[in-house]
Formats: sequence, structure tokens, C-alpha cells
Amino acid sequence: MKGCVEVYVKTDPEEVVIDYLGKGSVMAQYSVLGRDSMLFGARAVTAGGTALVVLEKETLENMRIKKHELD
Repeated sequence: MKGCVEVYVKTDPEEVVIDYLGKGSVMAQYSVLGRDSMLFGARAVTAGGTALVVLEKETLENMRIKKHELD
């Protein structure tokens, strides 16, 4: 990840920021693997832009098998 992403949850009528993620951060890996389910929003907050790498579930599962420390 490049830049900064603001992670938030909606609690009517407000949005509550729960974290800011930057370089090297991982977002939603447990949701993808089916371990937890949480609805949240995320938006770029860096003026210079934000870049993300998106991994499909199968790719993340293969990485997890090869690197047990992702558990």
C-alpha cells in the first residue's frame, strides 16, 4: 500500500474512524479467509494519491499455507 487509507464504520448518523493504514498494512484478510465478518468503509486520505494491491481469496490462502505467520 502506498499513501494512507482511513478505515471507518457507520453508526447512524455518523461515521466513526477506527484506524488509519499506511505502507505495508493489510486490510480485511480475515474477512477474505472467512474467519470474521465486519462491514467497514475505507477511503484514501493522502493528497498525493493512494495505491493498493488487491489479492483474491485463493492467492491469500496460498500465501497463508506457505507462510504460517500470517495466521
